[in-house]
Amino acid sequence: MQNLRETDGTPIHRKAIRTHIAKCRAGGAPLHAQLRTEATVFYDDLKAKERAHEDAEDDVVDAVAEAEVAEVGFENAIRDLDNDLQRFDRDHPGVNARSKVFPDGFGAVIEPEGDKQIEELPKLHARAEPFKNEAVLSASFTKVDVAEEALKTALGAVDTATDAEETAFALELAARAAVRAQLTSAHGRLRDLYKSRPARAEEFFMKFGRRQGTSKAPLKVEATGPAGGGEKAPQG
Repeated sequence: MQNLRETDGTPIHRKAIRTHIAKCRAGGAPLHAQLRTEATVFYDDLKAKERAHEDAEDDVVDAVAEAEVAEVGFENAIRDLDNDLQRFDRDHPGVNARSKVFPDGFGAVIEPEGDKQIEELPKLHARAEPFKNEAVLSASFTKVDVAEEALKTALGAVDTATDAEETAFALELAARAAVRAQLTSAHGRLRDLYKSRPARAEEFFMKFGRRQGTSKAPLKVEATGPAGGGEKAPQG
């Protein structure tokens, strides 16, 4: 039996254990039935773990997309604050609120991404503190606060989804390992069953690198009767 490798993906693991299950149906000994039952458990578990991992990957995609939307919302709130500070400075010459809140321009707040952007916010709030009680700016500051919380929540969801995906993948890898162990165990027991002809054990496993588990070329079929009718027989 050619062993599966740890680096082989889930599809080949599923195909190998499924082939083994199907071929065990042809055996008439109690061991064949036992191996089929055992293998089915590992196949079902691998399939469930694979699908759980796929769902977790989808959850990461959703979380990242939602975080990107939240990031755009936050950046728009910062732009609106910048515009309102500019108007405030026109009405209050000499205060220079805009340059005090955004000494390097608002781009210094919106250009960083993810956690680095979050790290800029305490400094922004400290610079903005003297102006937060200005009535004409309160709506903008509130909008920034709401958008900031939405962004933090969205980024937290990305971290949660990513952790869940990594866990799901680890469980999928463990299910693959269980499949490999089961196939190895089954191979040994089948060789014991066929002590006089141990090579017969190979009949119950997938033959790697061959079409549909066989070494034969694809069968050709030709009509044996008139065109459009009659039986079709395989031609080896």
